[in-house]
Amino acid sequence: MVKKQEEFKIRISNPHEVVWEGTATALSSENSQGKFDVLSQHANFITIIKEKPITLRFADGTTKDYKFPRAVIYNRNNQVFVHTQI
Repeated sequence: MVKKQEEFKIRISNPHEVVWEGTATALSSENSQGKFDVLSQHANFITIIKEKPITLRFADGTTKDYKFPRAVIYNRNNQVFVHTQI
């Protein structure tokens, strides 16, 4: 039996608007230390992303990519926030 991946909330915003908000099963990107994934119940953390894709994975197997000049990603209490510049 395959275990269903748990979803968690993600909000991507810039100073003027919410770019995307919803739930996903994973967020993946790369910071100065290397590639990383955020899954449900991930430990709290913060990181800066520069010119690297941020990939969201959904329960139905689809993905959506975003790329910003600079973004701050932080995870707290099973919610991920991505703050970008324009």
